[in-house]
Amino acid sequence: MLILTFLLFFFSLHEEISDFYEYMSPRPEEEKMRMEVVNRIESVIKELWPSADVQIFGSFKTGLYLPTSDIDLVVFGKWENLPLWTLEEALRKHKVADEDSVKVLDKATVPIIKLTDSFTEVKVDISFNVQNGVRAADLIKDFTKVREFIVFIQ
Repeated sequence: MLILTFLLFFFSLHEEISDFYEYMSPRPEEEKMRMEVVNRIESVIKELWPSADVQIFGSFKTGLYLPTSDIDLVVFGKWENLPLWTLEEALRKHKVADEDSVKVLDKATVPIIKLTDSFTEVKVDISFNVQNGVRAADLIKDFTKVREFIVFIQ
């Protein structure tokens, strides 16, 4: 009897986690909206540096993002000094971000630009030439069996 109760408990828990995962999983329209944000930012970056490579990493790349999650982008290029302020100015000029939302964190361990998209209110972090975030996202994407659990513990 105890084993049956134990099995029923874990089956119920599994069902609850699966239902929660389904509820919290991004809808196609959410993914489309976020890709539009990425495309707007990427077009500004490509206008400045045509050979730059813009990549998504973090929870949006892995598909494990929540509705409140930000978008993490990394820009790869050849610069002697990171062009944080150049990109910040261009994002403001093109009205990609709310004027007050763009912040350059140039003293951080990993310097980034933080902004809020002016159309969607989605928050975005942009870094430069940082490989490990992209590699980590690729690794996490390979572990599809634990997706439900990861969303649950977030």
